[in-house]
Amino acid sequence: MSTREHEQYPDKIVMSTPIGQALLAITDANHIYISADVVTIRGKEVRASLHVNDYGCGNGYEPSREQSCPSSWYNSLYATKAGSFGNSATDAQRKAIVAAWVPAINEFMAAHPELRTAASAADQNNSALSIEHDIEELEKKIAEKRAELAKVLASGRQSQGVVQFPCCKAYGVASKKHVCDAPRYEADNS
Repeated sequence: MSTREHEQYPDKIVMSTPIGQALLAITDANHIYISADVVTIRGKEVRASLHVNDYGCGNGYEPSREQSCPSSWYNSLYATKAGSFGNSATDAQRKAIVAAWVPAINEFMAAHPELRTAASAADQNNSALSIEHDIEELEKKIAEKRAELAKVLASGRQSQGVVQFPCCKAYGVASKKHVCDAPRYEADNS
């Protein structure tokens, strides 16, 4: 059993960007979620959130790629006009958000490597806890199956009261009222 506890990843970290302040959640060493209730782009207020990843190809953090189209970042950004009921930001506003946020994230993370280290440690710890939990659950199931096996070996049958009828070789609950509707199997006397 593990005595470790769940670790919170670095979250709600305020970062200044060219279009306003945003909050970072660094969920592991290679993934960051950035969001802002309001950023201002060409005088218009927009709500936005973006997932960025470091894919290890030397580009630093970049917008998350859609799996069906690895060059596309479009679906990793959610942006709506502030004060509207879900009216999407324009393509120009979306591009401006990415152009402002991605370099700011890379600069911020370069200046704060301890955040990446902390996120990596929390992710590793939490993954280990999850695996340990899975192992504990599997060990419980194994113990249950071992007990079930011991019961079968001790009694000869898994379910008490179940017998094999000699007349038809069917299994059922022992009953003097058994009526065999199947062909009888006679012992071979040859």
